[in-house]
Amino acid sequence: MREKISRHFLLASLLIAAPPSAARAAGTAWLAYPDGGRIVALPLDRPGDASVVAPGGASDFAPSLALGDDGLPAAAWLAEDGAVAFSRFDGRSWSAPETVCANRGSNRGLPTLVAAGGPPAVAWAEEAGGGFEDVFYALRSGNGWGAPVRAHEENLVPDIMPSARAGAGGARGLSWQTDDGSRYVER
Repeated sequence: MREKISRHFLLASLLIAAPPSAARAAGTAWLAYPDGGRIVALPLDRPGDASVVAPGGASDFAPSLALGDDGLPAAAWLAEDGAVAFSRFDGRSWSAPETVCANRGSNRGLPTLVAAGGPPAVAWAEEAGGGFEDVFYALRSGNGWGAPVRAHEENLVPDIMPSARAGAGGARGLSWQTDDGSRYVER
C-alpha cells in the first residue's frame, strides 16, 4: 500500500518527542515514524514509496527500525494498549503486526530492535518489582515470540534505555542505563 506523506508532519516528527527511527544497509536507508495512531515507513531514496507498517493502534512514540541480513526492514513499537509489537517488510508489504509482549499493566519505555545476524530480538524497559524500571527482552523463534526475559537481576534502581545489537555468529548484545547511586552508567 502506497501512502502519501506530509512533509509538514515528517518535519514536525523530527522536532518533537517522537523522532523517526532510521536504518541503513546495502545503500538503502529507511525511515519510520508515528503518524496519528499508525506507523509509516519509507525508503529515503524513494520517499514516494511510503508504506504503512501498522494501520492503527500504535502509540505516538517513535518506533524502532532495523534491517535484516536481506536488507529489508523490521519495526518494533509500543501499541496504544501498552503491548510491544513487531512487523517485517518482505519487499512488497508489511506482515500483520505481531505481539512481542502483551501489556502487563506497567509503564513501558520505547522498544529497541535488532534484526540482522540471527532471529529478531526486541528489548524494552518496564516498571517491575517495587515500581522501578527493569530491562526485558524477547527473541523470535520459528513463527512466534519467546516469553519475555528479565535481562538482569532484580534491583531497586531504574534500568532504562536498552539498546540491542547483533554480534558474531548470531549472538545478541544488550546494554542499558542504570543508576549506580550517583549517576546513570551503561551496563
